[in-house]
This record gives sequence, structure tokens and C-alpha cells, in this order.
Amino acid sequence: MSDEPALDPVALRKALDELVVRGGEVWDAPAVALVRTLLSKSEALTGVARAHLLKRAAARFESLERDFGKARERADQTYAQLARQGLDPAKRLDGALQYGRFEEVARAAKRHDETRSAARRAIVEPWLERLSQEAQERGISQRPPPPDHDDASVSMPPDRDTVTGLAAAIYQDAAADATARLVVAQARTELPATAGPYHAGTVAARALEALDELAPAYLRVQVARLEAIGSLQRWVVPPPPEKPSRAKAGKGAAKAAPKSKTKAPRAKRPPKRAEKPSGEEPSSDADEAHDAAAE
Repeated sequence: MSDEPALDPVALRKALDELVVRGGEVWDAPAVALVRTLLSKSEALTGVARAHLLKRAAARFESLERDFGKARERADQTYAQLARQGLDPAKRLDGALQYGRFEEVARAAKRHDETRSAARRAIVEPWLERLSQEAQERGISQRPPPPDHDDASVSMPPDRDTVTGLAAAIYQDAAADATARLVVAQARTELPATAGPYHAGTVAARALEALDELAPAYLRVQVARLEAIGSLQRWVVPPPPEKPSRAKAGKGAAKAAPKSKTKAPRAKRPPKRAEKPSGEEPSSDADEAHDAAAE
């Protein structure tokens, strides 16, 4: 649309009515109602306010007409596939196509395998193109694309394996690049503060930085190789035996200590008194003192 008819409310309303006849209101009723509201409000205004509302109405109408045209084109392609394969013998979808009920055509296509593959291809092809371009920029090899068919009735399934393979290859390449850069950065940051120019770590860090600048692909390959060797070593080589902790060692030593066999001395018992024969007189106090001194 040109600018002059767009700013003319009569011409704009006429164009909107033509779009409604083609099914625009059935396809997007809120958008049509918004354009009508803007046109109605602009009729009650003058000057700058009127021009502003007319400009908004024209912009909304152009967007609506553009989106409706794209949706109608997709519905025409889907309906053509259904008609070629004889999937609409009663022509029931013809009325839906003419009156803007494009969702009915899309739902009918989803019920058949032949049209589902075409719908999937429409989704996969943009991704395949973008991933192929990115893989080419990274220098990643890819499988050749499927051959083109002149016969439009032959519906090829989407090459989902190629899309998945390209995405995985790009991810692995990006991960290897990030790992190599991380190794170079760690080699520089982990150097001690007192390391001189001929320190082993300094020489290794300079070598890694030179490889990153001159041959980054070679650096990625070597880092991946060392990581693979480390993984194999962790899985194949058994870990060293664990040393007993100090607490366990002290506990075992306490159990192994021999018990002391020294016994405590027993208290001496007083000797028994000798029994005196009968008939003798009991001893006096002097005799008892003598016995105590003898003991």
C-alpha cells in the first residue's frame, strides 16, 4: 500500500473490508477489530491526533495483511498436497481455505503421514541450513544433503539425523575449544609468583600460548588426547590402598598392649595362738606382752 491511500480513512476501510471478505476476520478477529476501532476514533478527531490514529491504523492493517498472506500461502501449499494425494475427496477443506479457517487445513494435514513429513521438513530445513553454515565456518565435515526430487508429490522425511549430528559435532568442537582455552589460562594463572623465565611451568605456559595462537586445532587435539588418557588411567589403574587413620591406629595399639601380671600384695594375717594344755592357769598380762613383743 502507498502512503496516501493508507492515510485515507475511506480507502483504508475499503481495504479492510476486502480482507474480511477473504477470511481475515475469521483468521484474526482481534486484529481486525483493533483497526476498525482506530478508524472509528480517528473520524471524531482532527489535525495531528487524527493523523496519528490513521497512521497507527495503517501500520496495524499492513501487519495484519502481511501475516494473513503468509498464513494463506502455507495453507494453500498444504491443501495442494492433500488434494494431490486424494485426501480431501469431498472438498470440505476448500471452504475452510476460502474463509480463513486455516487451522482446519493444518489439522487435516497432521492426520496423514504424507503431509506430516512435509510439515516437519518445513521446521527442520531452516535449522539444517543454519547448522550447516556454522559447521562450515568451524571446518567440521558433514554428510552430503539428501538428493533433490523434482516430483513434488514425493515427500521425503526430514533428515533429523543430519541435524542432530551437526548439532552434536558443533557442540563437541565448541567444548574442545573452551577446554583448550581453559588449560592455557590455568597454566598461566597457576604459576608461582617467584617463577622465572626458565621455570618449567613458565616454559610450558609459553608453549601452550604459542600453540593456541599458531595451531589452535592441534592444541585442542592434544588436550583431548591427554584427557582421554587420564580417563583411561582412572578406570584401568586401581587406586592405591588407603592408609589407616591415626584414630584407628591408636585404637589397635591399645588393644594389642599386654596386660600386666603383677598382683597387689596381700595383707599378712596374724599368727594363730598356740593352745595351752588344760589345767594350766591363764596367762597373765606379762605373758601377753611377751607374746606381742615376739610377734
